[in-house]
Amino acid sequence: MNRYVVRRILMSVPTFILTVLFVFMIIRLIPGDPVEIILSQSPYTTQEAKDSLRAYYGLDKPLYEQFVNYLGQLVTGDLGESTNTESPVTEELRSRLPITMEFGVFAVVIGLIVAIPIGVLSAIRQDSWSDYLSRSFAIFGISVPYFFTALLLIIYPIMWFGWAPPLRWVGPTEDPIGHIHYMFWPALLLGVTLAGSVLRMTRNQMLEVLRQDYIRTAYSKGLRERVVIWRHALRNALIPVITILGLQVGIAVSGTVVLEVLFNMPGLGKFFLQGIFNRDYPAIQGTVLVIASFTLLVNLFVDLCYAWIDPRIKYS
Repeated sequence: MNRYVVRRILMSVPTFILTVLFVFMIIRLIPGDPVEIILSQSPYTTQEAKDSLRAYYGLDKPLYEQFVNYLGQLVTGDLGESTNTESPVTEELRSRLPITMEFGVFAVVIGLIVAIPIGVLSAIRQDSWSDYLSRSFAIFGISVPYFFTALLLIIYPIMWFGWAPPLRWVGPTEDPIGHIHYMFWPALLLGVTLAGSVLRMTRNQMLEVLRQDYIRTAYSKGLRERVVIWRHALRNALIPVITILGLQVGIAVSGTVVLEVLFNMPGLGKFFLQGIFNRDYPAIQGTVLVIASFTLLVNLFVDLCYAWIDPRIKYS
């Protein structure tokens, strides 16, 4: 197991470096000069001042030299200084990462609470009205974008009922109940999207497992349906479900970017989008660095969960 973990981490290093290189190059191909954006409010700025600011951020050097310098900064834990907020990117990420992590975990928990029980019920009650309803819900979650449902949630309730979900950030220490209320609605929207794929996979795998001989044997021994379903069938059906859940991390990350802006949440997504608008290279690179690291860790965790679910799986 330990050798497998070390090997997977070492295999992730080239992927991580290629991700950093890709983001480093692609954001510099986007039209727009960060120095011009910074000095856009100063119409009488001289060319000497622009050159000085460009040298301060290291933008006057060739791209390959900028990339080598950036890798050197990464080794020391220095992610640079944001050209937008004029503060270290590390501090910005440290203050915003817990918010995004809480939002993502909240959404995943809601998605699992919805998807797993409904998927199991849909499988054991195949072709019933509950099965048709759950399949329709899964199609809705997959096909309807979360940003579209977010706009509907923000606009129409206030038009019809004079109510809208909270759009002002409330910290957990400021008002715990208000914080949960604030987090619930964007997490619900993202959780429904995540639940669609997980629900369909849970149903399909449960249908396949329920047709196996050992399930019929368990029933013939007189075991209760609850024991057969939750202890024997579901555990064997969860491996593909966990794989899908790991892939949903990318959807959750992209969802946080959009929903954090719509719900005015001061997390990584909002910081990342502001960095794109302002051509804030250090902010974009630092945010992608955190997201890439988190995605690699989640995929490693998903692989390790296989052996916990099915002891027959060995890592050698």
